[in-house]
Amino acid sequence: MTNVPTGDDFKKDTSARGVVVVKIIRAFDFKAADMSIPLIRKGSSDPYVSVGWAKFGKPLFSTRVLVDEMHPWWQEEAVLLVGPQELDAEENLRIQLWDSDRSTADDDLGRIEIPIKALMKNEKSNGKMWERTDSFQAMKVSF
Repeated sequence: MTNVPTGDDFKKDTSARGVVVVKIIRAFDFKAADMSIPLIRKGSSDPYVSVGWAKFGKPLFSTRVLVDEMHPWWQEEAVLLVGPQELDAEENLRIQLWDSDRSTADDDLGRIEIPIKALMKNEKSNGKMWERTDSFQAMKVSF
């Protein structure tokens, strides 16, 4: 079931020009950001994914953090309204894979950036929903 923004019982105007639904399924072949300790513990990561606008820099959605997981499955969705300010700024949709850390800044494991105008102006998006698949391949590093 898809979560779609809804309003109250009476009509309200919106300046939104569209809706982007991001389905976050899984991640694989990314680096282990937390170091290994020989003979005690293999390197791993505590991955999560954030979704937001690249230029505005603020995440609008984050998945749950999966602790000590190198093959995470989220099956989560983010729903973003696209307003005129995102189109005017020629904004990019940023989907970013992170390693959560408790005592230091989270580690950036990879990202995808897609120009929002490329999604909105595509012939497939003329008044209807359409699907596309994007992925990134992170460099695999061993400790």
